[in-house]
Amino acid sequence: MPERDGPLHDAPVSVVVIADGTPGLAGSLASVRPQAAAGEVLVVASPHLAPAARADLDGIDGIRVVQAPDARRSDLRNLGLELAAHDLVAFLDGGDLWLPGKVARQLTVMRDTGAAWSFGAGLVFSEGPRLEALLPAPSVEAAVAGLPYRNAVPATGSNLLVERAVLDRLGGFDPTVEGAADWELCIRLAEYGPPAVVVETVVAARWRRWHTERRAVDGLFAAAREIERRHAPRRADRPLDWPDLHRWVCHDALRDGHRSTAVRMGLGALRRRHPGGLELAARSLLPVRRRAPVQHLDRDVTTWLDRRFPRRVVSWPDGVEPLVRRLCRS
Repeated sequence: MPERDGPLHDAPVSVVVIADGTPGLAGSLASVRPQAAAGEVLVVASPHLAPAARADLDGIDGIRVVQAPDARRSDLRNLGLELAAHDLVAFLDGGDLWLPGKVARQLTVMRDTGAAWSFGAGLVFSEGPRLEALLPAPSVEAAVAGLPYRNAVPATGSNLLVERAVLDRLGGFDPTVEGAADWELCIRLAEYGPPAVVVETVVAARWRRWHTERRAVDGLFAAAREIERRHAPRRADRPLDWPDLHRWVCHDALRDGHRSTAVRMGLGALRRRHPGGLELAARSLLPVRRRAPVQHLDRDVTTWLDRRFPRRVVSWPDGVEPLVRRLCRS
């Protein structure tokens, strides 16, 4: 590990925010700016960002806006990394939110463990805001062991806090695995050294329907195949956790209403004889959209749909719902 010159928890942080046109950028900046008082907020604007939104950014105090020539997310992050002024760098995708104390908690566990990178638990929310899923943080051991097989870092692109020297040494985000560049970077980070993990929820990631569209899914699977090839020695040549990837994309596609993607995933799992592949294929073929979760079940509801497909019950962490609601209105 590199030697540090001062107390890590007092070090300023460069925050790289990706502005690509996803709704909720104002809320993202509102969640970040109180946590970057001693550092900087660097907004990297994609060419896809509407001119009006770009003009709005110029009127916000306390941020630096850079126009990127390329729209690939890994290139946007790498540009932010190149321009970052401080020795610690954190990333946030526009539309996502940091919960209060995120940076402070991560810096504390990095200081206590000597780790060069950190992440914490997260959640996913959709419009409303409606809570879609909780994303628990794995243990350090589970993350290091699992990353060569699956992405074990919740809401990766909005969660990482990393020493810049380590990112420079590892080469940053790799555009050749654009569909999963954040996951692939975490594999290399874990090889460099174990992370410092915050068990509390520190990130609220916005649900994005485009991630189960055909082009995005094709990019994800192409990147996953390259990750499988490139990092085979770390798995002793065992395969990626393809069943987990098929199941995750299928369930999200059903939630989004992207039936063709769900069927592709379900039939692919069946063809490859994944555990649970038959059930996944059958579920993908049923003309029933996967419903949003609820915070509690109404025991009086006894429709055939509720009996056959029970609603998922997911509850907001204490105090988080009003905070997310307020930031979404920013």
